[in-house]
Amino acid sequence: MDWTEKLNRILAFIVLGLATFALVAQDTLPFPQENWDQATDGLKYGPVQDPDAPVERHISGSGFSFTGGDWLLYLIMAILLALIIFLIIKAVDKRGASGKSKIGARRDYSFEELEENLKEMDLDDYLRTALSQEDYRAAVRLYYLKVIQQLDHLALIQWKRDKTNRDYIRELSSHPKNPHFQRLTINYEYVWYGDISLSVQQFEALEPSFKEFMNALNSPHE
Repeated sequence: MDWTEKLNRILAFIVLGLATFALVAQDTLPFPQENWDQATDGLKYGPVQDPDAPVERHISGSGFSFTGGDWLLYLIMAILLALIIFLIIKAVDKRGASGKSKIGARRDYSFEELEENLKEMDLDDYLRTALSQEDYRAAVRLYYLKVIQQLDHLALIQWKRDKTNRDYIRELSSHPKNPHFQRLTINYEYVWYGDISLSVQQFEALEPSFKEFMNALNSPHE
């Protein structure tokens, strides 16, 4: 069960409890006047107040007034509301902590870290890790970074952190492998920015195009 399902169940129980409490509060039965008269026969009291008149309790210095036992209902509602807000904030914080630009929830490094030193990084180890964990979306991005890294090493492009993929396509415009690179770019952007979760079959259909491109760059005939 993921965090959204857990949060939805917790909220459902809270709402159900709140609704039940409200119904019970509304359905409280008054003590019959006839029984009251019999029970108090012969007893003396101070000035008699209308039993149907609401009892007002005012908080000094505020603009609020509560009738009868309403303050208890409002207090419980406030506590429940605070609990709901707390659970939502906690769930969002937990999601944000595990959803930073990590390659995956199980990884202890980020793509930002890899790209910071892309020229010197050995991406093969990271690629093997992604494949062993069946994180095929991350594997596609790593393959694309390997392509960019190789193009830079061959001086076919000049890699810079602030450049876009379109910049690299333009730099490679006169190279015969430019159409192939454009297809790789389209596939990579579709998978990564589209947040596509690939199956092993889908990944195996994409992987050869990356390998073929890199092998062709190393070929002396190109």
